[in-house]
This record gives sequence, structure tokens and C-alpha cells, in this order.
Amino acid sequence: MKKLFLLLIFSCCLAFSENLVLTNTQVAYTIGSMLTKDTSITVKDVYGTNGNMASDQLNTFKSAEVDKNLLKNAKAVIDLQRVWNDDVLYEQARRENIHVVEIDATYSYQNVSSLALLTANYNEGENKGVSNPYAYLNLNNLSKMYKIVAHDLIALFPQDKEKIEKNLDSSLKTLDSIIDDYNDIEGIDGVISTSEDLNYLVEYLNIYNTYVEYENITKDTVKKIMKDTGLKIFMTTRPFKKDIMDVISKNGGRVILIQTGYFPLEDENNDELSQKDGLINMLKDNLKQLKNR
Repeated sequence: MKKLFLLLIFSCCLAFSENLVLTNTQVAYTIGSMLTKDTSITVKDVYGTNGNMASDQLNTFKSAEVDKNLLKNAKAVIDLQRVWNDDVLYEQARRENIHVVEIDATYSYQNVSSLALLTANYNEGENKGVSNPYAYLNLNNLSKMYKIVAHDLIALFPQDKEKIEKNLDSSLKTLDSIIDDYNDIEGIDGVISTSEDLNYLVEYLNIYNTYVEYENITKDTVKKIMKDTGLKIFMTTRPFKKDIMDVISKNGGRVILIQTGYFPLEDENNDELSQKDGLINMLKDNLKQLKNR
């Protein structure tokens, strides 16, 4: 009861925050949180851990019972609409608030070519031709996204300009350190990829890859797949069953399990909230997988 009471108070304070910015993905929440540290800006994720990028966003928006006071009082939203067709955050906020500003983390209005993201569509299956939303798995893209969001936040909240610029510098240094670690990855000449969600990461790492649908990999087929492709490393967003893992291991292979960010990481103190630095932790966890640690 006490926890519920505190959450209600927290929600009310957020709803009437003069400088409220909303997000709906782990990547936007982390970017926004890092850039607004020690400022007058409050960043709130409308879903927390109750939503993910793999689900129908409109239904999730309705079923999650998003507080309309948040939408009515938001100064801005940070979304991924240019690369994620299912992103409904700005539309839903705009229905409640004519003054709300959209900050699309994947698109710059500055007319600066250096901030243009490298984007791509899906090539296979039911999503063929649809924009692939995981552009931030290309770390060069992610660096640009921080700059895009910082620029727009400064335009909206000029009183926090110096702190946002300081936070941007700190964020980019953190990201540059991670990029250096990614560039030091060795021992991966090629992978069998089970999801096109991983395309940005695979291309960023400049790794040869062959795509095989996850459902087509079984304990009876996996050895033949390894033989036919000449590859022993599987890169996947979903874990394999133990019997498949055993066959891969017995034939000298290994599995790299990658988090794409479509599921937010839980805050250690409240499993209903996303981690503020969840994106950074995700990148570090992926690095450990890639380096086989």
C-alpha cells in the first residue's frame, strides 16, 4: 500500500512537471536520462517495463493504461519514428496536447549531413521492405542520436544549455570507450545470424554473415547448417534449447546471445521501471558475449 501511495505521488509530480519529456523505448530513455542529468528536465518512460518494441504499440499503449496527465503536460517526446513504423508515442501525445514537441532521435532537422543515420529495411519474411528500427546497434548511428537529441533539448530548454552540453560530452566519451572495445573484438570471421534485427550490429562490426531463420535451427539440422555454411558461430536474439546448444558445442561452435533493446532492462530497485543507463549496460553485456567472456 505504501509503495502504491509513493508511486501515485511520483506520477502526480511528473504529470505537473514544467519540463517533462516522455519516452517509450530503452534507447530513448537512456539517451534522454543521460543528457538531462542535473538539469531542470524530468524524463519519464510511459511504459517502464510494461511495454516492448516487439509488441503492437497501439494495443500496448491502451493496455498499459498510460496516464493521460503525462501526455497533457509533456513538453516533448523522444521517439524513433523515422526508423520505427510502429512508434505511436508522438501521435498519442499530440492527441492530448497540441503544444507537445517531437524529438525524433533518428532524424536531424539541422540540415547537417554528418548527422544523417545509416538506415536499412528488412530483407526477408513478413517485414520485407519495412524499416529496421534497431539503427542504434550501429554505434556510429547511436553517437549521432545523442547529438540530435541534445541539440533539440537545448533548443527547448535553453536555460539548461551548459549542463546538456556537459552531459553530451560525458555521454559521447562513455560511448567512445565502448566503441573502442567493440573495435578490439577478435576471433569472429563470420556468423550464422538468426534475426535481421541484428543486421546493423553485424554490418557495423564488418562480420560476414549468413541468415538462417531461428525456427529452422533444430538439434537435427544444426550440424548440417554448420557444415553447409562453413560457420560455427551463431548470433541470435533468442536463446537456443539445451539440446541444440549441446550439438553446437560438440561441433566446436558457440552462440552469441545479443540484446537489441526491444525489451527494456529492469531497474534494480523497481522492476516496473526501466534502467536509466539500460542502453549502456546492454551494450556492455553484448560486448561480453561477443568477446566470449
